[in-house]
Amino acid sequence: MIRSLGALLAASVLVLASAPATAADPADTTVVRIATSPIDSAAEPYYAQEMGFFRNAELNVEVQSISNGASIATAVASGAIDIGVGSSIPLALAHEHGLPFAILFPAAVYDRASPTTVLMVPKSSGIAGGKDLAGKTVGTQALQTISQLAPEAWIDAHGGDSKNVRFIEMPSAELSSAMTQGRVDAIVAIEPTATLAAADGRAIGDVYSSLPQGFAINVWFTTRSWAQAHPQLLAKLIAVFQTTARWANAHPRESGAILEKYAKVSPSVVHDMNRCVYGTRLDPKSIQPNIDLALRYGLLARSFPASELTYQP
Repeated sequence: MIRSLGALLAASVLVLASAPATAADPADTTVVRIATSPIDSAAEPYYAQEMGFFRNAELNVEVQSISNGASIATAVASGAIDIGVGSSIPLALAHEHGLPFAILFPAAVYDRASPTTVLMVPKSSGIAGGKDLAGKTVGTQALQTISQLAPEAWIDAHGGDSKNVRFIEMPSAELSSAMTQGRVDAIVAIEPTATLAAADGRAIGDVYSSLPQGFAINVWFTTRSWAQAHPQLLAKLIAVFQTTARWANAHPRESGAILEKYAKVSPSVVHDMNRCVYGTRLDPKSIQPNIDLALRYGLLARSFPASELTYQP
């Protein structure tokens, strides 16, 4: 995380130095570069592209797939990408260091009825709760994000002590094999990994259950300089995100067919997995639990209102 933050700081210096001082022309025809990951919780640009929502709003959008959240944030900070998706926890840490990110819209939000991220162990494992993870190693796709802090909160809420658990980062594609091969004792399995790993593993807990219903699991963000330079363009984009979220929430079968294409998973996996719910409006209250969690686990030195992170037109 220190290396990632250093890269973000350096990239932000570059983008700030070249940032326009005034808003762009109202007839903005900029090509908007959006970076996302080929997973359910970040699939909205794929849906908007396939369903023609960008085209209907007269937006020229290029969607790029980048699996690593830190790489997306660095690309946004450097100006190589205009809008990205990721955990708001690194954005909060960046904000504390003066990096000018702005959260535009929620991506996936937590729904207790359909948990999309679970703590999994091998079926033969004797681990049943938080206390059983003492001295164990847990694999997760990103350290010092919601993918580590939420499982730590779950462990602490279920009889364990997260200080006695080692978390290691690895690509999501390797998590299941790392668990079955005994390289880690448990994994933080985000769908579709949880469904793909169900033959060899079992879920012991919903890692977000210690957090409020409806909190934003991940968010869409840009730099404040880009937002200030493209206010009317950004208003159109936010409207498309809202349209897409409502469409996807109401059409899981149709969105699932698109997800199969980009996530490269079978129809049976998409059918069996818990699908995410997308936020339909930006509410700082849905971001605040992430900031509070980062403060609780020592990533932040101070708390601050989530409204400091959100985009205000």
